[in-house]
Amino acid sequence: MLRDNENCDEILRASRSILLRAEVGDQLPTPVEDVIAAADLTRGDDDVFAEETIAEAPAYLRKAVRRLMGKGKIHAILDRRRRKVHVNPTITNEGRRRFRALHEVGHSILPGQNSPAHADNTSTLSPHTRIIWERDANQVSSEILFQQQRFSEIAAEYEVGLGAVVELAEMFKTSIHAALRRYVEFHRSPLAAVVLNPSPTKAPSLALRRDEAICSPRWEKHFERPDCWPRLLEASTFPWITTVRHADDALVKWEGSWPDRDNEMLPLRIEAMSNHYKLLVLLWRPKRQVLKRRRELVLPNAA
Repeated sequence: MLRDNENCDEILRASRSILLRAEVGDQLPTPVEDVIAAADLTRGDDDVFAEETIAEAPAYLRKAVRRLMGKGKIHAILDRRRRKVHVNPTITNEGRRRFRALHEVGHSILPGQNSPAHADNTSTLSPHTRIIWERDANQVSSEILFQQQRFSEIAAEYEVGLGAVVELAEMFKTSIHAALRRYVEFHRSPLAAVVLNPSPTKAPSLALRRDEAICSPRWEKHFERPDCWPRLLEASTFPWITTVRHADDALVKWEGSWPDRDNEMLPLRIEAMSNHYKLLVLLWRPKRQVLKRRRELVLPNAA
């Protein structure tokens, strides 16, 4: 989370500066091509990812690409010498393509990241990466896509729920997963989110593996941080797992209670959905919401 990042100020300065140079203003979604140009970069050819093209590439670029080819698909390349950004054409989701391109912009505009060429694969783009400059480039991409506090200002106009998250993802042209992460991290209410592997694991009781967890500052005041929960969430301890496991077929909801930091049971509301890869789960402490936009999410295959 940005508030836990020791380079927070540098990331905010760099992303604010590029948004100003690109003259983004009130435009939604963020004009990615204008941001790339403002960083003194241009789009590179897609065929750079083909083996025959790599073989003919300059030595510095060829070395950077082949270093990661054996570790998984390369998502994007920043060629600093030619000032070009390449995004793998096999990535077809618009939100992910926008994120990958701006991730490379992050490498370009953050101080201290000066290698001539750099390539990314699934491992380096993980939100849990231990490589500081990869994490920071991820965060710059997020700050640019969500235009820093603007996303949260608009999100505050909605009633809490996945319907709001999906609408905001469409508005800012990001993945639902990225929008959920941003929505929760900067929300003014007690919210949390967990991203689950949809396949049940072998355990004494029904269990799903937690891949990611995030919460708002106000959640931390009331409840334990979800990233402190076990990686394997068993239904015997987390009863809502029995309900959210069915989110691969439809939007599901759960209401009950959850222990706060003083072990007092407080009301808890949950919604869960699938993005075809993971189960996205939103948890919040319900309260009366006056004059908020209501967005109910109905998935195509929901009953």
